[in-house]
Amino acid sequence: QGNAPQNATVPFFFLGQAGNEYDNAKLVYLSPQIAGFDFGLQYAPNTSNGNAMGGSNNGLNGSIISAGTGTGLGCTVANSGCPTLSSGPGSVDGSRAINQTVIGVRYQGVFGGVGILAYGAYEHSGHANYTGPASTTAFGAANLGNTAAVGGTAARFNGQFDGLSFGSGGVALTYAGVTVGGNIIGGRLNGQLALAPQNGAGELAYLVGAKYVAGPLTMGIVGEVGWYQGNVNMTGLTQRRGRGIDAGLSYVVAPGYTVWGEYMWQDLYQGGVNIGLGTVGTNVGNNIKSQGVMLGNVVNF
Repeated sequence: QGNAPQNATVPFFFLGQAGNEYDNAKLVYLSPQIAGFDFGLQYAPNTSNGNAMGGSNNGLNGSIISAGTGTGLGCTVANSGCPTLSSGPGSVDGSRAINQTVIGVRYQGVFGGVGILAYGAYEHSGHANYTGPASTTAFGAANLGNTAAVGGTAARFNGQFDGLSFGSGGVALTYAGVTVGGNIIGGRLNGQLALAPQNGAGELAYLVGAKYVAGPLTMGIVGEVGWYQGNVNMTGLTQRRGRGIDAGLSYVVAPGYTVWGEYMWQDLYQGGVNIGLGTVGTNVGNNIKSQGVMLGNVVNF
């Protein structure tokens, strides 16, 4: 997916391997497993990145997120965009999560030869407070461009965001080399863990997939679809839809040598937004698609 242009990429809504979920400094507790069940808790005070601890940007002060959800400033002094501030006048200050808390439970077991993996998690956070100009000067109709293209109605984005409040859960069943599974996520978030703007749409997304393993051959397919706010400057007017499908196979030719192939298709749509350019107030470029094929091999020794 990283080989597609960024503005043509559908978010992986379910947060697996998402740096903006795992990369901020946090406290984590993982329980022992009892009768197939275990649970976990995590807490992060803000979005600051522990990877820079002891570095030139004063350790925990470097934000993990960039323009659109934070500025990533070094923050040797208080500035708009510093992840450790609880308020600020910058246009994206309100989009930073604070006091991020998650609780989740997981089950792993086998019944009648069917392997079961299942989990559920709930995440909640506060948000930094936007203290800048009112929406009519900072985010209103004046910034929508050709407002006639969206009915001449100003967006309802006021610079403020809601804290995270969403659930995610999934299950995978495996029998005789065949795995089928699905995941659903929904609540107050925008794409991949960004905060949803006040007055904006929430998020609902799901995926389904299947995999088959037979000796040296593995093949699978997965598809996802999700609805979320997308461009915050269209709050109260339109929301975004993302769809994607991925199919692939691999074959172990000899011990330590594997060949593989993969095909991916993605589709993004949001009324009133030129997704390729990021401009709003236009019905040009509202739908963008991407696809790709990859072939490769892996040598292990």
